[in-house]
Amino acid sequence: LFVVFFKKKKKLDNKVMLRSLISKNTTNNVYKIINNNVNKQAVCFSYSEIKDKKTVKLSERSPSFRGTGGRSSVSGVIATVFGATGFAGRYVVEHLGKIGSAILIPYRGEEKATNHLKVMGDLGQIIRFQYNVRDISGTTSFALERSNTCINLIGSIWDTKNYEIEETNIEIARNIALAAKAAGVTNFIHVSTLGASKDSPSKFARTKALSEEAVLEVFPEATIVRPGPLFGWEDRLLQRWAKIYFSWPIIPKLSVYDNKISPTYVGDFAQSLVRIACNPSISGGIYELGGKEFTINDVKKLVTDNIYKKRLEVPIPDIILENFLTFTEQFLRIPRLTNDEIKFWSSDVTPSGEHPGFDFLKIKPRPIDDGVIQFIRSFRPPSLIQMPEDRQHKYLFKDIDLNDKTQL
Repeated sequence: LFVVFFKKKKKLDNKVMLRSLISKNTTNNVYKIINNNVNKQAVCFSYSEIKDKKTVKLSERSPSFRGTGGRSSVSGVIATVFGATGFAGRYVVEHLGKIGSAILIPYRGEEKATNHLKVMGDLGQIIRFQYNVRDISGTTSFALERSNTCINLIGSIWDTKNYEIEETNIEIARNIALAAKAAGVTNFIHVSTLGASKDSPSKFARTKALSEEAVLEVFPEATIVRPGPLFGWEDRLLQRWAKIYFSWPIIPKLSVYDNKISPTYVGDFAQSLVRIACNPSISGGIYELGGKEFTINDVKKLVTDNIYKKRLEVPIPDIILENFLTFTEQFLRIPRLTNDEIKFWSSDVTPSGEHPGFDFLKIKPRPIDDGVIQFIRSFRPPSLIQMPEDRQHKYLFKDIDLNDKTQL
C-alpha cells in the first residue's frame, strides 16, 4: 500500500509541476515563473493540429506538450506580449490562451485595465505585472527572463503627451529587442504595417520601416509581421468611419479615397501570430498579411449602407483641411482623422507579393464585407438597430421609407 501511494503521489506531483508554471511571491508581490523542469523551446504545432487537434497523434507533438490541446493543456509556449491591452492584444492573448500557453502581460496603467485578459487562459496561465518600457535592464528584462517567445504589439499613429511617435515605434521596439536578445528569447515577433517605407510622406509609415531595421539590427532572427488596416470590434477602420458619418454634417471628399487598402480581420491576424509562435521552423523573415482589397471609398460605402447615414461629401482645399485637422489633433485625445493618415493613404496599402502571407500560413482571411454589421450596429438609428440582416437590402432602395415601420 505504501508503494502504491508513493507512486500515485509522485505522478500527481509531476502533473501539478507541469501545470503550475507560475508561482506568486507574496513577499515582494512579484510574479515569477518556475521553469526548472520545463524545456525552454516552443512547441511545434502542425497546421492540422491547430485546426483540429483530434486528428493529431500525441507522438507528433513536442515532448513539452501536455494535455488534449485546449486551454487546460501545456503548449510549451511561454510568451511575453507587449501591448496586450490594446485593440489587437486581447485577440492575441485569447488565441494563445486557448491552446494552453503561459502568457506574461506587462502593463503600464492600472491593473483593472487588464482584468478582461485574466479570463482568457487557464488558472495561473495569465500573469500581469506593471513595468516601465524605458527601463531596459529592470522591469522590461524581468518580463522576458523566463519566456521563449516575445510579441511586440506596441505602436502608435500619432504623438501622445507621454511618448512621441518616434520613441513609440522605434526606440521602444529596439529596447524590447535588446532585452529579448539578452534574455535568450528564441522567437521574437515584431508587428509593423503594410505600406511601411522610409520614403513615405507619412511619419507613421516611416517610423514603422525604421522600427523594422532597428529590430533586425539587434535581433536578426526576428519575425516581422506587416498586417493591413485591422478591423473588428473597437477597431479604427469601420468604427472611425461610422463615427464620422454619425457626427459630421459634411464629409471631405479626397482623391486618396480612391487608393486601395487590404483590410485584415483582427482574429486572422492573431491566429497568424500564434502559428508563427508555435512553429519555430517558419519563424524569421517577413510576413505580409493582407485581406481582400478595397478602396477607401468602398469601405465608406459599406459603412453608410449598413448604418443608413447619408452625408454630403464636398471637395475641400488641402490647406483648409490640413489646418482644420491640425487644430482638432491638438484637442482630441483620439482624433477622427489626421493629416498623417491622409498622407499614409496617398499610396496603396496592399501586400507587395514579395513575402509570404495568409496562404503560406494556411489561413483563409475574412473579407471586410463579411458580416460588417456586427461591428457597427450601434450606429444605426434606434428604430432600425435590431432589423434582421436578411431584410437589409430593402433599405438600399430610394423608394423605401425608413420611417415607415410597416415595411420592416
